[in-house]
Amino acid sequence: MMHAVVVDDEPHVRSAMVELMNRYCAGVEVVGTADSVASAIEVVRASDPDIVFLDIEMPERNGFELLAAFTPIPFKVVFVTAYDHYAIRAIKLSALDYLLKPVNPFELQAAVAKAGTMVNGIEPGQIELMNDHAHGRTLSRIVIPTEKGFVVLPVEDIVRCGSASNYTSLHLRDGTHVVSSRTLGDYEELFLDAGFCRVHHSHLINMRHVLRYHKGKGGVVVMSDGSEVEVSTRRRDTFLESIRRI
Repeated sequence: MMHAVVVDDEPHVRSAMVELMNRYCAGVEVVGTADSVASAIEVVRASDPDIVFLDIEMPERNGFELLAAFTPIPFKVVFVTAYDHYAIRAIKLSALDYLLKPVNPFELQAAVAKAGTMVNGIEPGQIELMNDHAHGRTLSRIVIPTEKGFVVLPVEDIVRCGSASNYTSLHLRDGTHVVSSRTLGDYEELFLDAGFCRVHHSHLINMRHVLRYHKGKGGVVVMSDGSEVEVSTRRRDTFLESIRRI
């Protein structure tokens, strides 16, 4: 049996989450609820839950500040949030899961199942990055989830990203690479405002690392690491427009 705590400032959301878990999640027992970060800290310490369903935006303090109160974090986390572009981008590329309000019971079941396989151990630096991303602050570093945990990288060090089935290989300026357990589409979304361009269905490049462009059917871009990246015909105009904006 997995013990859970629900943290949300809206009473009807807390009640709905408890009802959904009682009805659809036989392996979960809700051992506490809280309406703020301050009360949640007390409830979590008293009940020692396996998993916390956590709202992001609450009065006075947000959900990330709850996580920052525990080092190390002794529970697994599923964010429950109204749709917010930056918040979802932050959470999708962390080691955590999320649910959108109003919560779909089958998505809740899937989140509970995933929580059973998640590993505790969110680092303070990771919390800080998620908080920055969620509030639309400048993207300077990024948390890269891997099969063994995660890596924190400066965005400026990423030269290009290549698709490898459901994984992404991030190639760095020092010649090394990191394999992420997220898709290239996820990184395209995260890097929307960070100077990257999707030039091919398999390639996402950092425009700051472009050295040369050779014309052709779509063309080929030479990157700062010496790699040559194909530009697809249908993405050529987007690439050339990105060049003009540098």
